[in-house]
Amino acid sequence: MPTLFFGLKQHEEGLAMPEISQDLWDRAESILDAMGVELVDIEIIGSRKNRLLRVTIDHPDGVNLNLCGEASAILGSLFEEDEPIRGHYVLEVSSPGVERPLRSKRHWERSIGEQAKVKLAEGEGVVHGRIDSVDGESIVLVKEDGERVEVPFAKVVSGRTIFEWDGN
Repeated sequence: MPTLFFGLKQHEEGLAMPEISQDLWDRAESILDAMGVELVDIEIIGSRKNRLLRVTIDHPDGVNLNLCGEASAILGSLFEEDEPIRGHYVLEVSSPGVERPLRSKRHWERSIGEQAKVKLAEGEGVVHGRIDSVDGESIVLVKEDGERVEVPFAKVVSGRTIFEWDGN
């Protein structure tokens, strides 16, 4: 999985680590869309002294080091303006890998036919199955025994594709 680390940034210390705003997400997504790149995720990880701003991108032809570098340079400029994190941080731009997070309807639709693991809200457990269909309100998974399970998006805490190893 290509990864590019883009340097450190110093901001005022002592302020809580914020979540990424919807406006910043939308602006980053718009910039990447213009490059033909999909924004998969933005995460803030780590402690105050060792924070990582991880941006995950995807592209129909795959993600390589050059694409990560281009995206990192452009997003670095955006994050310089909007300062999503105060203090030191490292910007990491990478591909989603073979087991990628499913955070939007678009991610789910693109993954139809793939195996997925879905964590449900309020202690309802986890569902594993092949993604059969996606509509505006829910996902339909087909479990290994053939049972079809409809999962409303409102109950999905997290989802991710599961890599299937074909040992043949």
